[in-house]
Amino acid sequence: MNHLYFTSALCLLTFTNAIRANAQVFADDAEPNNTIATALPIVLGVPLEGRLHGDGGDEQDLYSFVLPDGGHLELTIEGEQGTTGGLALVVHPVEMDSGVGMTTATALIGDLGVVTTSVVPLSCLDAGAQLMHVSRTGGPCSYRITAQFVPLAFAGDPEPNDDIATATVLLEGVDATGHLNVGWPYNGASADYWRIDKGSTGSVTFHTAFVTDDPAADAFIVLYILDQTGLPIGPEVYLAEVGVGGVVAEDTVVVNNIMDAPGTYFLWFFYTASVCQAYRLQWTSGAVGVQEEAPTPAIGVALNEGLLTLTSAEDGPINVWMLDACGRRSVPLQTAGAFPCSVDLSALANGTYLAVVQLLDGRRMTARVMLQR
Repeated sequence: MNHLYFTSALCLLTFTNAIRANAQVFADDAEPNNTIATALPIVLGVPLEGRLHGDGGDEQDLYSFVLPDGGHLELTIEGEQGTTGGLALVVHPVEMDSGVGMTTATALIGDLGVVTTSVVPLSCLDAGAQLMHVSRTGGPCSYRITAQFVPLAFAGDPEPNDDIATATVLLEGVDATGHLNVGWPYNGASADYWRIDKGSTGSVTFHTAFVTDDPAADAFIVLYILDQTGLPIGPEVYLAEVGVGGVVAEDTVVVNNIMDAPGTYFLWFFYTASVCQAYRLQWTSGAVGVQEEAPTPAIGVALNEGLLTLTSAEDGPINVWMLDACGRRSVPLQTAGAFPCSVDLSALANGTYLAVVQLLDGRRMTARVMLQR
């Protein structure tokens, strides 16, 4: 009798575990949706449920959606499996014509039917039609995903505006906004062109606000003033501050002489140090305020066998950036308590670089440095 009772319990336990192993908490997705051509349309903010049937079976699901602007997706992912083991659930966006992913989000899968929730981002997606790929290596599992759109600090610019022919007109005194490297590196433009039709005489002041979520990105962006043939005007270099780590940095850039006359000019800038940057800009023409008329502090430059020495009558402490012609940081940020200060450029290739010195009160000095060995 005991033997029969033990056998029954074992069968019941085995049967219970079998049910648990095949349990699927969330509903199955409509099939087929395993290719780009068969991706299921979803609505942002509305939960979607699906199942992956494990190794050798249904191992991936694809979904299509539309983003109203460039930005991020915050994914709340609930996942479970009836057994144990296997890898995490992987979610990434793909190009509309390929399976190439841009950013990846991973979510934990709860064991033995216990739902585990993960909140993970998909960063820096482009506006418009997008695809999302869900996959996992392991046994059967089920999931529920809710995708919420998180916009960037400023709205995107009208595309295309990646050359002079397609430059967007920037009206005087009117704020314009835009994105750089959104969707990078697959479908996002890295440079923006703005057209300035100036009808009066006087200097031009740009009011800028740049920001990137990257906490380690470069703190400046180079602004180029171009003529109608696309060539830079004048020898000066114009820098605007970039806020890193999601903190917007507002700046004022005054352009004297080269834009004083009425005419058509082009503002061109790009940012290669980080993906997913948002900005706001405006220009005005006329008299320059007292603060903006303050002369730029003088800086001395001496180069000896790859060692750059900077001198000035200004007080420290100071921060020093070295940028290449594309505005990328060439050496790590240098700090010094006072002038003179030195920066080792021996590891850099020959070319033109820009030394950017920021004083304690926020003023900046710049100097071109020619490396020729």
